[in-house]
Amino acid sequence: MGAGRLALVLAVGLVSGPAEAQPPISDGGRAFAVQVLGAERASGVDRLKAVSIVMAPWATQISFYYPPISLPGDLCRRTGYETSVSFDPVREGRERLREVVELAVGPGCRSSDRPFATVARGISEDDAADSLRSARSAQAAAASDGPLPFELSCEDELNQGCADGGRATLAALPIDQARIINRDGVLIARPWEIYWSVRATGESGRGHVTLRRLRPNPL
Repeated sequence: MGAGRLALVLAVGLVSGPAEAQPPISDGGRAFAVQVLGAERASGVDRLKAVSIVMAPWATQISFYYPPISLPGDLCRRTGYETSVSFDPVREGRERLREVVELAVGPGCRSSDRPFATVARGISEDDAADSLRSARSAQAAAASDGPLPFELSCEDELNQGCADGGRATLAALPIDQARIINRDGVLIARPWEIYWSVRATGESGRGHVTLRRLRPNPL
């Protein structure tokens, strides 16, 4: 661990892990947020996340989050900033800073203690929210006893999840554990793992739903 990163960990008190496992921002974290974001943008930050970068273990990805708010359809929206640091946390943090938007499933948004999915570049926030709602609607239909109100196609590189056309797999997928939403749909996995994606076209999941399990995970 470089001296700059060690100083950051000691001062800020960060422990690598998902944001939902992180405590509220510490005094050291607040001071670091002010240094990187500036006082105005840092004033509303209530949580930090630190994750070691898999392909660059000497570096750490830092995320600064504002409190989540509720959206229609039992969704939560959280915004913030993301950066990566290694040897000079403040300078690098400022130079690599970018805005992030994340969405989560579940009623109420009083805390950040839930998994959030990153809205990827190349897809609008509204389209990402529609994609997540449609995936939930399609899953509810798959879990019901009635006929599916949409056409379902399934592709599984492991040849395990499409035996019944994918309906049982779709019904059981943990949509609330989605990690990213992009043009390919809602991706459910942890970084570098085999993942499922759900892409629904048509209003409320009606029309066509594509279920795919691929590798490697692009997160």
